[in-house]
Amino acid sequence: MARFERIEGSHILHFDNRKHPRLCRLSNGSILMGYTAVLSLDRERAVRVAISRDNGKTFTDHGEILRSRGSMGSPSPSIIQQTPTSRLLAALENHEVEDDANQTVTSYRISVYESIDGGRNWNHVSFAARKEVTRDPPPDSVTGLFDPFLFHSGGPENEIYLFYSEERGGDQAIMRTSSRDRGRSWAGAGRVFPDAPDDGHAAVGRTRGPTGQGDVLVMVLESTAANAGRSGVDYALSYDGGRSFGWRGTVYRPEDPASGSGAPEIVVFRDGSLGVVFMTDEGLGEEANWADNCRIMVVLGTGPDRERKITWGRPELVESAGSARPDILLLDKEEGDEMLHDKALLVYQHGLNVKGRAYRLREGVPEPTPLLNGGSSGSDSMSISSGDM
Repeated sequence: MARFERIEGSHILHFDNRKHPRLCRLSNGSILMGYTAVLSLDRERAVRVAISRDNGKTFTDHGEILRSRGSMGSPSPSIIQQTPTSRLLAALENHEVEDDANQTVTSYRISVYESIDGGRNWNHVSFAARKEVTRDPPPDSVTGLFDPFLFHSGGPENEIYLFYSEERGGDQAIMRTSSRDRGRSWAGAGRVFPDAPDDGHAAVGRTRGPTGQGDVLVMVLESTAANAGRSGVDYALSYDGGRSFGWRGTVYRPEDPASGSGAPEIVVFRDGSLGVVFMTDEGLGEEANWADNCRIMVVLGTGPDRERKITWGRPELVESAGSARPDILLLDKEEGDEMLHDKALLVYQHGLNVKGRAYRLREGVPEPTPLLNGGSSGSDSMSISSGDM
């Protein structure tokens, strides 16, 4: 199986006081990166957009979606470009809170914004999901809406799906709602996996199935199944354009039962194979912190086979500590690139900065030993020095 190789001289993106990066490719070749900017000590934050016009080598500030002193949750904006127009949609957590020291949430909301000028200016168009918080709520009441992910269904009606996590009574479920009017209204909200005990943080990519099976949607998600209540990364497949998902399997489970892995994002390469980036607190012991001190890992997978299964390789280390919230995006081919080797940009929160690293696919390279205990992979392509941290 192919593996990732870090490109020599790959770039590191530093944005002071920036968190939760998410990437989007535009039809003109530019790349947008949505992120949260921490503006002041009095809780003021902004959800902003940076742009790259050089295939992800550099980013400059471009626009602002929202600014608030309220509790926006972890507003990592999911951005897509609507087709065939150039309009952009962004979905993000935008919770309503009381103006008190405790930041008491009065309404959980997933807000949708639109841009018609390439991401420079944004207007609010709808709430895709909203749950009011009552005093003394019953045990099964909603206690959070998180992790929005926008996705084009690819159907003739240009339907847009929004996947998000809903917490209710100590349980967490992946929800899906849809829009047929460019995000202005949403309908049909329901659980993707009605019988799953505790799932969340979904991301979806479109690949090709074997001959005769057509396109396949691959969802990656957090799940506590078979992991003693701690999260691991699973996948599920859809053969009907995202209306239903099944054929679940495992992407990665931590060997340490006290550790968790999650926040997965997915990329589909030109040959139909898959890359999944995720974070894990495995190997960090008492220093682990799910919010900002995890390791970033990436793993490669085949496309679904005729038995509707995916074969995954062994994960490789991207960042050894102090990180969270990764994303991954396929890069354009550039002059001088080897035609058979795809490249991808990985970004993630590192402290209060955003780091970015470029990788290429390589065939015929021995699979590395996981670096969860500070070992060496035996290849310079994945080494991390203190100067990179």
